[in-house]
Amino acid sequence: MRSRDGDMIPLSTLVNVRAVSGPEVVYRYNRFRAAHLTGTNAPGFSSGEPAAALAQVGREVLPQGFGYEWTGTVFQQQRSEGAEPLIFGFALVLVVLFLAALYESWSTPFAVVLAVPLGLLGDMRSVRPAIAARIT
Repeated sequence: MRSRDGDMIPLSTLVNVRAVSGPEVVYRYNRFRAAHLTGTNAPGFSSGEPAAALAQVGREVLPQGFGYEWTGTVFQQQRSEGAEPLIFGFALVLVVLFLAALYESWSTPFAVVLAVPLGLLGDMRSVRPAIAARIT
């Protein structure tokens, strides 16, 4: 560094410089420092089982003052848990309304909506022997 007179001054007279290491990225969640963990379920397990296992490990291992919160798909899954009948009912009403607008009729959408499960049941007769053949 240069002084007012233009002379060179060592930088160590002003500051102490030392090398330190740290993370490249510091994650934050709700203003708290956080660790970002990403995982997926193994084949044969549902999406809720790994979340339950991680929650149990968190309760057992994390020290006092530490916590965890879910984001993304697991958060949405837990938030909508138990609302499936409402969601499917609302979807059915929307399908009937869209089909009523498409066909400009109130009776045709019910025939279409009721024909879909009937077609699926008819298709199950052809799929069932193939499934039984794979199992045996």
